[in-house]
Amino acid sequence: MDAKTLILGCSRDAREIAEELLEKDGEVIVAIPGTTDDAGLFDDLSPAKAEKIEILPVTDSFSCSGAAGCFSLTFNGNGQPVNRTVASIILADEGVRKPNFHLYNIGASSSVISLSRARELIESGSGPAKNISAGKRIVFLTGLADET
Repeated sequence: MDAKTLILGCSRDAREIAEELLEKDGEVIVAIPGTTDDAGLFDDLSPAKAEKIEILPVTDSFSCSGAAGCFSLTFNGNGQPVNRTVASIILADEGVRKPNFHLYNIGASSSVISLSRARELIESGSGPAKNISAGKRIVFLTGLADET
């Protein structure tokens, strides 16, 4: 792989995609909203991968022209204009999830949590299983009335 790929976003998906491309000897530019201080997700890359990735902040306007295979990018990063050319662009920002408790006329409580909250509990090691008493039932509701 000779062409550079731009990944817009600073999410777990952005990290996984960057690593996959780097494994295939690709060159990657990661444009993150904010400053490079927000790029902690990429701090522990191996030195071999770190030299093939460029992490740039996007603090203001962003413009893109061209077509697949040759995109010209211009944006501001920490007050400095940045110009790059890439072959492909991947949008990999965190998805925004919000529970729709109101659609089911229920509210969050110790017995009612959203799927995203359950995921947070599992990832933090204080999973829902520790909070569910024996004999209780679990129900997953999704999209019965509306989904966002």
